[in-house]
Order: sequence, then C-alpha cells, then structure tokens
Amino acid sequence: MRKLGIAGAAVVVFAATQVTLAEDAMVTIKLGGGVFYNRGGGAQKTHPGGHLSLDLRLPDKNILLSPYGDVYKKSSTTTMLGGVHAFAKPPMRSDVVSLYFGAGAGVARQRYKTTVIDSTTLRASEVFVTRNLKQIDLVGGVELRISRTISLFVEPRYVRGDSTLNGLAAHAGLSFEMK
Repeated sequence: MRKLGIAGAAVVVFAATQVTLAEDAMVTIKLGGGVFYNRGGGAQKTHPGGHLSLDLRLPDKNILLSPYGDVYKKSSTTTMLGGVHAFAKPPMRSDVVSLYFGAGAGVARQRYKTTVIDSTTLRASEVFVTRNLKQIDLVGGVELRISRTISLFVEPRYVRGDSTLNGLAAHAGLSFEMK
C-alpha cells in the first residue's frame, strides 16, 4: 500500500512539473456531489457522497492528469476512494461542450458494521470492519461551459477493487479553471 502511495505521489509531482512547463497551462478544480452504487458485498448498496479533483493539463492540450478523492457515506457504511486519472480530452467544434474519457488507479477504504457471533458464548455483537484495497476505474464525462472560467460537469465512473468493491459512481458539480 505504501509503494502505491509513493508511486501516486510521483505521478502527481511529474504532472505538476509538466503543467508548469506549458505556456498556456491550466489547472481545473472540480467540486461535486454524487452517488456510488456498490454491486459488491456489504449491506449498503447505494451511498451518497462528494467529489474533489484537480485536473492538470499537460503540454499536449488534450491530455490531463487528475488526482481525485471521493467520500461516500450512508448510515454505518463509509467508502473513500482516491487516486489519479489520466484523461484524453479530444478537440470539439464547440467551445461550450467538451467530452473526456480515461482510466485511473488508486486506493479505496471501506468501513462498515457487521455482526459477529462468538463461537464460545454464541453471542452476537456488532463490530466495525475496515478494509484498504487497491482499485482501478474507467471514467468519462461531459463539461458544459457556463462562463469563461466555470463549467458544469457530469462524470460517470466504473470502479473495481475486489469482490466487495465493484460498482458505478456518478458525480455532478462545478469545475473552476485557473491560469
């Protein structure tokens, strides 16, 4: 897990240095809300939550690296996702609408309540279980420009970790471009 974190940090630092080398480099901050539908194990299937990402445009204007973090919570179940996406943003005829797609990898943390039965006393008790997992995902999205520096975004994503983390996430929110 530690090696994955170091590798992720190296990718972010590399992306940041590439962005500073571009004359017309832009950074975009995305803030939004959404839902995660986990088809994997666990009691809670649908979790509302929030999304934060930072899109770093590489010198090739059509490629972006995007570190992200998501937190989803419903009753006693919490799922946190974090990692880095690489996006392709093909040129469009319209300056108002843009599409992007890509893939990423990262880590996930799940915390949920489960019932455990003590084999000696046959008593049932509820305990919290915390799991840290590696995850990969496929992502796409649409941005609709509403001003020179602000856009609305909608971003569906397929997330895969192991049998307990396998689902779809969808976010919507605002993105803010910074020069």
